[in-house]
Amino acid sequence: MDHGIRFLGTPAGYECSLLVEDILAVGTATIPLSQASREKLSSLTQPLHIQVFVTPSCPYCPRAVHTAHLLAIASDNIAAYMVTALEFPHLANRYDVMAVPKVIIN
Repeated sequence: MDHGIRFLGTPAGYECSLLVEDILAVGTATIPLSQASREKLSSLTQPLHIQVFVTPSCPYCPRAVHTAHLLAIASDNIAAYMVTALEFPHLANRYDVMAVPKVIIN
């Protein structure tokens, strides 16, 4: 089953624990979202594409990616990507990534 979570680049540095957290979230179906958040997610009618740009040395990036991934797991209309800016410089340049985490929606 496709849960809409993607890793573009190697989960290195702080992102290593993120991979494990995502596996646990998918495997246990434990998604810590409020009822209000779940209701808003259920009202999505259009596909939503979230890209979170990261670097291995950023301590804030894993939480931003994990939140996006939880939203994707909770909703069939969301796809969430972790994008390692150093491994995908053409995407980082396209979205003018100067600091991370940087979140791009659609």
